[in-house]
Amino acid sequence: MKVKIMPNKNDDFLMILNQEDFSNRDISFLFSEIRKMIEVGATQYKTLKFYCDWLLHTQKDRFHLEMKQYIKEIYEFAVKHIKNPMHFEYSKKIGELIYFEELKKDLDKILSDKGMPKKILEEETWLNLIRVIVKLLEDQPLMNPVAEVKSIVFAPSAEGAAILFIIFSEPVLGRDQKPVPYYKMGNFY
Repeated sequence: MKVKIMPNKNDDFLMILNQEDFSNRDISFLFSEIRKMIEVGATQYKTLKFYCDWLLHTQKDRFHLEMKQYIKEIYEFAVKHIKNPMHFEYSKKIGELIYFEELKKDLDKILSDKGMPKKILEEETWLNLIRVIVKLLEDQPLMNPVAEVKSIVFAPSAEGAAILFIIFSEPVLGRDQKPVPYYKMGNFY
């Protein structure tokens, strides 16, 4: 079952998909319309739904099963990386979150499935999109998404940069057996 976008909104939606730069309003509208499109079959676009919810919901303390599973995986990889910091494969899942790789894959899939333009996925356009998303997510923590995680937050950072904190409910013992209260990862776009 395909969900149709209202005709007047469709023009705005298509215009945003073909832009190179974005405002906060553009991103909010874009993800609002995408969220409507994925209401049916949301499990196909697990990461996309995750970001739609994070960007659009004012109350960030309710999570559907897929979000909880995704966050639990991120937590497990963070713990493994803390316990074995030289094994970079453990940071891969968290890297997907901060680099927005899975979001890009889901957007590519839904735009392909709906036969829509993909200019938004081109390298420079994608980086512009991510810069705005990061700024929108700053100081909008996901609160108590799973028992092991107190919050996940993009902290304020320089333009074109992202700093992600995963704050644990209970400190994790690191390789040196010292308690580690959070996991931090940064990136430049």
